[in-house]
Amino acid sequence: MKRQRFHTRQTTFRQLETFLAVAERLSVTEAARALHLAQPSVSTQIAKLEQALGMHLFEQLGKRLHLTDAGREVQAGARQIFDALDQLEMRLAQLNGLTIGQLRLGA
Repeated sequence: MKRQRFHTRQTTFRQLETFLAVAERLSVTEAARALHLAQPSVSTQIAKLEQALGMHLFEQLGKRLHLTDAGREVQAGARQIFDALDQLEMRLAQLNGLTIGQLRLGA
């Protein structure tokens, strides 16, 4: 039996950013508005990400969009990636003598 190969290295930050916007809102339309993109552009980014991973990240039940198990894993991983990038940016700014921080508000 041949193992499926995932092409995570073909994934772009833009695809992950777009994915997170859709995952947080469970709406392509709302994500497109938030990202100031056309809805087809958001759909294309999600389709390319799903193709690279070889898995569906969302499923549509009626008119509602839901994350698949794979989608939840990608969501958690993408958040870690962007958190790590934020931390790196703060450390580099500190090395450059800038004082910056991060404020997160929860609802």
